[in-house]
Amino acid sequence: MLEKLLNRIRKKCIKIRIRPIRVFVFHHVSDVRDPLVCQEADWTQLNQFKQNIEKLSKQYTFISLSQAYHKLQHDMIRCRRYAVLTTDDGLASVQNVIPWLDAKGIPLTLFINSRYMAGDKLKPIHLDWLSKTVPDADVEAIAKRMYLSREQIWKLNSPLIEIGLHGHNHLDATQISVSAFEKELTQCKELLCEHPRYVPAFAYTWGKSTPESLVYLHKNRIIPLLVDGMKNYQWCGYIGRESIDNMKF
Repeated sequence: MLEKLLNRIRKKCIKIRIRPIRVFVFHHVSDVRDPLVCQEADWTQLNQFKQNIEKLSKQYTFISLSQAYHKLQHDMIRCRRYAVLTTDDGLASVQNVIPWLDAKGIPLTLFINSRYMAGDKLKPIHLDWLSKTVPDADVEAIAKRMYLSREQIWKLNSPLIEIGLHGHNHLDATQISVSAFEKELTQCKELLCEHPRYVPAFAYTWGKSTPESLVYLHKNRIIPLLVDGMKNYQWCGYIGRESIDNMKF
């Protein structure tokens, strides 16, 4: 009982002297949704996305993921409100917002699935959905307009851009063995670590982790990120994120 009480007091003290860093994640952004590329829940209309970021910019100072990681480790007092913007999967539609974000001075971290840079494959879950709904769909054509190519990724060299890991095939860490997880991460890292804007950070697919995979990431000095809706006060072994897909602020 005493230990629980002390923990509550400690957490309240932290919240008094440290404002949380919010980390947001989005996926598809475009003027009009492509029904073969994404479902509505994973998509935000372009103007709505810009309005959302404008409103958030009035409340928060956007910083890079690397800056946020440093602050979570070292800040004893944090009075300003900070936020981080991230996007997953290496989706081609991010090109619709990068120039605008760059002009606004807003950093962005892209978490890339390395398997799909070739533009010839789709994620297994996407393939399964297509086979049930549009069985005669041109998979390669969809893949080419869905994902950033390696060439396009390597052209992203703005100092406001960071490139992180999202696994090779977009597999769920909770559904595969530790060795399979390690292989997923290694393949992805080998293909992306030479990017000039690479950062050692891994965003879990589906936002879900396992204790064993977290140990592996910590051992290899890779920052884990989840999607758990949590705000970040201090470094606790991972960074929580909030989805802003299909939202209106």
